[in-house]
Amino acid sequence: MNKLMISTNIIRLKYIALLTTIVLCVSCNKNKKKLRTDGETVITESPIGQNKKVIELNQKGIEFSEKNELDKAEKSFLKALEIEPNNYVVLSNYGLYKTLIGEFDESIQLMEKSLTLSDSTYLTSAVNLSRSYYFNKNYEKGINIATFVINKTDDRKVLFQAYVHRIGNYIASKKCETAINEKNKINELFRDLPNADFHFKKIEKLYKKNCGQQHI
Repeated sequence: MNKLMISTNIIRLKYIALLTTIVLCVSCNKNKKKLRTDGETVITESPIGQNKKVIELNQKGIEFSEKNELDKAEKSFLKALEIEPNNYVVLSNYGLYKTLIGEFDESIQLMEKSLTLSDSTYLTSAVNLSRSYYFNKNYEKGINIATFVINKTDDRKVLFQAYVHRIGNYIASKKCETAINEKNKINELFRDLPNADFHFKKIEKLYKKNCGQQHI
């Protein structure tokens, strides 16, 4: 577990570097809850079944991750998957955990499995997968999976996340004009959403780093 013994500062940097909202499912009902990580509002939703032990372990995995108790977080997710190995929500959350500790190949495998098991209906996995592709420098796949989400949902919060991920992948792959046009589009459509300004500033910073000083 040496890879997991990393400092709070490193975890914090990974959170700051994220281009969109982290999406985690914390309960088996459809009530939305909110968590916070370094200024980002975390939206949690979607059912994960009726097994109370799995729900409890999934929740603990999320909470331990936020506290930087990484060994405990991983053990919680793994115990949940021992009970329900094909629970696509737990797989997605565990995949997101892997993203946050920098194990992107494993993250991608977990989220791809989650998406497959849900018959491509659990769009949270797809949104998070787009970010994992970004960190793994597989930008075309990141663009494609974000586009898939955009074409599949009319949920404004999910759409916003997908657009922001797609813009990040556009910028990283030097498709700067496309990124500018899309950023202007979502600025008009989603400015009213909580934390929209936070993500727009992240996009601007990433753009300047990869595309030059022209304002996005």
